[in-house]
Amino acid sequence: MKKRLLALVLIVCLKPGIFACGWDWDTIKMEREQFPTVHELIVGKFLRHSTAFYYWRVKDRSEKLKQYPDSLALYDDLAWANDKIGEHEEAIRIMQEKEALHPGLYETYANMGTSYIHNAQYEKGLEFIKKAIEINPDAHFGREIYQQYVVEYVLSCQDSTGSFSLPLSIGKAPDFYSFLKERHIKDAIANGSSKEKEILLAIKGVTGMMKFGDYSSPVLLECLGDLLYASTSGHDRGAGHLASRAYLKAAWAMPKNKPEAKKAYEEKAKASIERQFSGEFHHLSGSELAEAKRSNHAYHSYTNTFPSLEIMLANEINAANTWYASIEEDERTWIKQKVNVDSAFAAKYYTEPDAEVPNYSPYVKPKPDVSIDDIRTQLQRPESMIDIYKGIELSEEDKILIDSLYKSETQVNSDSNPKEDESITSSDSSKQKSEDTESKSNMMWLFVGIGLIVVITIVVIARRMRK
Repeated sequence: MKKRLLALVLIVCLKPGIFACGWDWDTIKMEREQFPTVHELIVGKFLRHSTAFYYWRVKDRSEKLKQYPDSLALYDDLAWANDKIGEHEEAIRIMQEKEALHPGLYETYANMGTSYIHNAQYEKGLEFIKKAIEINPDAHFGREIYQQYVVEYVLSCQDSTGSFSLPLSIGKAPDFYSFLKERHIKDAIANGSSKEKEILLAIKGVTGMMKFGDYSSPVLLECLGDLLYASTSGHDRGAGHLASRAYLKAAWAMPKNKPEAKKAYEEKAKASIERQFSGEFHHLSGSELAEAKRSNHAYHSYTNTFPSLEIMLANEINAANTWYASIEEDERTWIKQKVNVDSAFAAKYYTEPDAEVPNYSPYVKPKPDVSIDDIRTQLQRPESMIDIYKGIELSEEDKILIDSLYKSETQVNSDSNPKEDESITSSDSSKQKSEDTESKSNMMWLFVGIGLIVVITIVVIARRMRK
């Protein structure tokens, strides 16, 4: 009996396409091993700064540049901080100023190209991205080359008026993987690479853009989903769970007046799920398939997983938001305390957070901690590239706080009265003069007293000597 049981376990675990221990619907741990940090980037649980931080950095670097006008790194910091709060044209101006000061630097072209792209000046942005790649093709682990491919893909999806619709690919239309295959992957494979390696490199490039750019961009989420979906083929493990999350989050980012775009992204998410689970079972023989139907809850649930996926993703995003709120609070506190926020952040958050993958059962739909509609409202944005990268808004309360801190550092306190200050200074001066006069008078009387004592002593001694 034990031998039969062992044989059954070996068949189930070694049969191509079957991952009974790792492909249950209620876990994505196996996919996270293959694509580390992708899940965290999709839901937003990764180290990133608050809007208040970037506003603080604009003020901080502006003041430092007055003291150190030749510091090129300060120009980079100031430009990128402006870009992050949506001031793309100001970021471009700062990089142009740096270029005039010291032309031909990789960092200048990379930042300027990105800001042009975020400002919807795609051709101009590509021009500078290509310059940056020529100078340093391996910088940021080759992220710029995939930034170039993403922008070229978006441009290829534009119509005659120069606009595009989301999703960029619907149905059998070429998706980002298909574009990348023709543009790059086929040649890379011919030169000794492999599809799997090139997909991993592309995922690394796109997730890098998400991490340092906009992790909620539906364009980047769609491109990521296309790459993850493409990795699901034949006996490969694939990443259907992750791809479906990327597509669904892009769906929630669609504005309410674009229901067809939302539905199209949802269909892509559903297709990713169905392909994921169907790929696990189509290799089974009749008896093995019957056993899977009887014992594998994934088989029973894969055709009805989309509602569960929505609930799971909403909970995952909500958990990430809760975790991220502590970073926002820390940075606001450090700003109030007038400490160096860069140093304080590095001291406290020097490692990425450990991911906790939810383990929901597909049979019992969990009650979401937060409304799915609330998550959708939070993510919604207009359907245009410039609005996608319009920047994160800072509350008026934070603006007033940070402005006031830097005002007090660089200007005379507006609450003080110059006349009062002048009178206080005059009063202090008179007091000091009075104290000095009193001190001199005391010294004079001291010397007089000593002189009298000396005279009296001499007189007494002289009288005794006469006697």
